[in-house]
Amino acid sequence: MSTTCLARFDRNNYSVHCLAAGKIVQCKSYADKLIFIYQGKEIARHERKFTKGQTYYDGHHYLPILARKPGALRNGAPFKDMVLPDELNLVRMHLEKEKNGSRDFAQILSYIPIEGIESVIAACLAAIRTQTISKDVIVNILLRNKEVTYEVDNAEVIYLPLKHIPKADCRIYDKLLSGGLV
Repeated sequence: MSTTCLARFDRNNYSVHCLAAGKIVQCKSYADKLIFIYQGKEIARHERKFTKGQTYYDGHHYLPILARKPGALRNGAPFKDMVLPDELNLVRMHLEKEKNGSRDFAQILSYIPIEGIESVIAACLAAIRTQTISKDVIVNILLRNKEVTYEVDNAEVIYLPLKHIPKADCRIYDKLLSGGLV
């Protein structure tokens, strides 16, 4: 496979997830689909094409790259025909009116592999509803909405009493400031 995340099968190139760039991948071919596998995990699935010399991209395979190379969104072939949900398109149109809007939108898209498309859409929708569309607001919403789970045993927690109760003596700090304890 090439370093541009493309695997060749039957004289066509198909995109695979960027984690397999430059690595050897396995291709399982069926009459209607191709499944690419790396280290036992499926990394790409494409509809099988019977053309010759064509390249078929799935922009989702390249999303992790956007965190390091946001310019790829504007100039990269994988993103030219990428279909995005309406909420993301609305955020993109709003952000691209600003100086670094394309870069900011690329950063938002780079969260899709980490947080999931549904979470990113929900964060964009929340920003649209409050009319506060910006990269910082959307990332903040994403990170705040992360579900935090704590594992607690069914057993009751026992808090041991202190052996030595601390004394509140602020004179120690006065000595530190005057250089007496150094």
